[in-house]
Amino acid sequence: YKVQNYKNINFANLNSSQISQIKSQLLIKVDTIPISMILAQAIVESGWGSSRFAREGNALFGEWTWQKGMGIKPEENLDANFAVKSFSDISSSLNSYLLNLNRHSAYKALRNYRFENFKDEKPINGLEAANFLSGYAEIGYKYVTKIREMIEANKLYRYDNLVLE
Repeated sequence: YKVQNYKNINFANLNSSQISQIKSQLLIKVDTIPISMILAQAIVESGWGSSRFAREGNALFGEWTWQKGMGIKPEENLDANFAVKSFSDISSSLNSYLLNLNRHSAYKALRNYRFENFKDEKPINGLEAANFLSGYAEIGYKYVTKIREMIEANKLYRYDNLVLE
């Protein structure tokens, strides 16, 4: 989760202030992602699970990779310098997506929104959280609109209070 200097921390020798600082960093980076937003992005990115990337590589979230041989090239652009990440199973795709949102700099505002709501004891919902996804796709803010419309049209917000085990 890219906690500052994580590899150099001797946890046995930390004082309470240092522990508190690490906890604060982790609370910002490791927390809830609204289920409605997860579902909406999976639907949009995988075409309701029917895309070639979803069928051949369990790729529900359209994440890109620039590592050679680590994904599926788009058929319409075989010369692209990127590929869509592929996974051995859907759980791996979901884990990669969650890690991406929780640590990539493009989603810092999403994490800050989530942390502020946590501090204020307010719920986090997908319609609001989706406002911070303009960096997820090349189409920018149109992507935000697309995700919000998917949540509303399919009433996915009704799943935001569920807890997955």
